[in-house]
Amino acid sequence: TLTLNTQRLSVRDGAQISVATFGNGNAGDLTVTATDVELVGTTADGEFPSNLGASVELGATGKGGTLTLNTQGLSVRDGAQISTGTSGDGDGGDLTITATNVELVGTSTNGQSSSLLEASVQPEAIGNGGTLTLNTQNLSVRDGAQISTSTFGNGDGGDLTVTATDVELMGGVLRASVGQGAIGNGGTLTLNTQRLSV
Repeated sequence: TLTLNTQRLSVRDGAQISVATFGNGNAGDLTVTATDVELVGTTADGEFPSNLGASVELGATGKGGTLTLNTQGLSVRDGAQISTGTSGDGDGGDLTITATNVELVGTSTNGQSSSLLEASVQPEAIGNGGTLTLNTQNLSVRDGAQISTSTFGNGDGGDLTVTATDVELMGGVLRASVGQGAIGNGGTLTLNTQRLSV
């Protein structure tokens, strides 16, 4: 397991904090507790996003770990990502975020990567996706940013549950989906809020 406790966490320019399995065994869990968390951008060539992740990699056999983030303020911008997923033979882990304010904004400079919260089953994977649970007071998803659960492989997509006082989607996406060529069911999308602006 990887546990990080700090006042302020900044992950920028393609930097990554992750737990994963590349072999025959389960991945560990990643838990982050911080007052403020900021993920910004990608590598200079746009290929790799700044990332907090828990994954089952291609060719691995085992379950993915859970990713738990507890913070007051979370900002994910310019193509950065927080994700759990499976690309191998095993289920992806759950992603749980508890925060006061959550802001997802924009895409990478080359437009190829969205600012993203995701739990996924990737192509060629065999396994179910984890759940994505977000609890916050204020949620803003703007300018191409996304929150999603999905399956593109052989397995069901996970459930997406958002509980927030205020939710604003302005050019942003909340989605639970089955991709083209996937074999499996999509997860449910549940949104609990006092105020929703689309």
